[in-house]
Amino acid sequence: MSVRSRSSRARRLDGEDDRRLTAALGRNPAVQTLLLMGVVSIVDWLVGPPFAISSPIGSPPWEFLAIYSHLSLGHLLSNAVIVLVAGGLVSLSTSTGRFHAFFVLTGVASSVAHVLASGAFGTSVAIIGSSGSAFALVGYLLVANPLSAAVFGRIDGRTVAVVLVVVAVAVTLQYSAAGSAVVSHFVGVVLGMAAGRFRLLGR
Repeated sequence: MSVRSRSSRARRLDGEDDRRLTAALGRNPAVQTLLLMGVVSIVDWLVGPPFAISSPIGSPPWEFLAIYSHLSLGHLLSNAVIVLVAGGLVSLSTSTGRFHAFFVLTGVASSVAHVLASGAFGTSVAIIGSSGSAFALVGYLLVANPLSAAVFGRIDGRTVAVVLVVVAVAVTLQYSAAGSAVVSHFVGVVLGMAAGRFRLLGR
């Protein structure tokens, strides 16, 4: 085989590898979620007014797209990093459908919880962003791993619940910026840890 033939074959193999990698990334639910976050955010910025979850809940019903939208590029990037890292790891052990269902359900539930909690204290808020879902992914990772399973397997259920709540509070306070949706973050972590405890995202 000539040098030119070997070079041509190498280029074809590299091209095939690139196409396989692109296809694999396109099938990854964390990557799909990042794309959704980017597209919905850009549409929101260009068209407006922004999607936001507020009271009355579900009016209009498309307000739940707010879990993919963000107020600014910085807001988008901060959540995207968490989704990329935590979501990328979670995606390795679950199906595409379960990942997306988890992301949507935890995002909506945590946002609604923040709106309702604020309303109970007479404050009207509108929630936008993926942070509730992102914190849920982190919570899932904290619990759905062999080390945590070994530790929790040695203690009773009530103690496990207390430990999880304490960890949820610590994670929320440590990683929530001033003025952010703290209740949403806390609920997201709790939901993620509960799902992780029962391995709900397992294939």
